[in-house]
Amino acid sequence: MAPPEALVVLFGLVAAGSTAGAAVLVVGLHVLPTDVDAVREGVSGYALGKWAGLYRAQVIGCGVAAALINRAGQRSPAARPRRTPRKGRTRT
Repeated sequence: MAPPEALVVLFGLVAAGSTAGAAVLVVGLHVLPTDVDAVREGVSGYALGKWAGLYRAQVIGCGVAAALINRAGQRSPAARPRRTPRKGRTRT
């Protein structure tokens, strides 16, 4: 099994790639000839047009990135609680 640090780095890299892919899809949706006015309507308006597949892929990409970042945070050694001795008590 891989050490936790390696998995944290792997999850981070895949999340960064997923985020970059989602950003490219959003830019593409704004450039493609759609019936959505990007200034007046929300981005979710793309889900109803002929480019709905691209919008769905962008949403899934963002979700994958969020899940991986969450998992990396759980596995990170920095996220583990540290035990500190209570004040007034000493070990003998």
